[in-house]
Formats: sequence, C-alpha cells, structure tokens
Amino acid sequence: MGKVRRTSSIVLVLVMVFMTASCGKSKGSGSGVGNKMMIYAADHSDEYVGAAKQYFDASFVTSSDPQTEELTKDNKIGFVAVISSDENILKRKPTDGRQFTALVFDDGSSNIKVALMYRMGTTDKCVAKGNVSGGALLLTNSFEINAAGINDYSKRAEFIFKNVFEQAEKVK
Repeated sequence: MGKVRRTSSIVLVLVMVFMTASCGKSKGSGSGVGNKMMIYAADHSDEYVGAAKQYFDASFVTSSDPQTEELTKDNKIGFVAVISSDENILKRKPTDGRQFTALVFDDGSSNIKVALMYRMGTTDKCVAKGNVSGGALLLTNSFEINAAGINDYSKRAEFIFKNVFEQAEKVK
C-alpha cells in the first residue's frame, strides 16, 4: 500500500509540474517579442522617436488619422504605439498577433492616459480572466502619467515611453 501511495504522489507531482510549465510566461507571453517599435501619430514625430529610442528600436509612421490607421502586422515588430489627442484612441482595437499595442491619449493636459494591450498565448489547460480569442488572451493595463507643468513635447514623450517600457517589462 505504501508503494502505491508513493508512486501516486510522484505521478501527481509530475503532472502538476507539466501543467505549470504549460501555463508559464515562456509560452507566447511576449518573451520572444523583439524590441522594435512602430509609432503612429499625426504630430511630434521627432519628439516621439527621440524619446522612444531610449527604450526601443523605434521608427515613426506619419499618420493623418491614428484612429483608423492600418497598423503593421510584421511579426518582427514587437511594439506598436498609437498616439492621439482624441480620447477615443483608448478604445481602438489592438494589432493582430503577439504584439504589444500602446494606445496613448495626450492632448497636452496634465494627465496622459495609456492603455497597454498585450496578448498571451493560452492552452486548454490554462485558465485566466480576460478576453480569449484565437488561442490568445488579450490583457489591458491602463494607467495615467502625471505630466503637470510639462509642456515640452520631448519631455512628455520621454514620460510616455519610459512608462510604457516599464509596464511592458513587467509583462515580458
């Protein structure tokens, strides 16, 4: 009887290890996502790219309307930032795939609002809260950056990308 219990315990421990490994961060959670970023905005390209390059391998796409811009689906691009002075930008859908999408509302006021969306791969054995579609769990981390008294857009941009980088690092 003792041998059966010991064997059952060993099998149970192995099953738990395999289940935990299948739900770990290494499966589709951004660990393989590159540091390349595409920035979509109508204005302030020099400021945004200059600030983003401190944290990301960034490039800029001039956009007449970031709300409706078709975002890149290049798997080599790990991050997409869409910046607008229209608060509806925070309701925009993220890019397809495993990319991080940072939606930024910056109208020059003291609070900059950010919605950082990211997808995590899921398996049948993993259960988590969120919006599951196509085998991926879409999560959103919303936060505000206090930029009171900072009217210089290069400094505002630095606040934005520093915070986006820090939040993304927590996920990766």
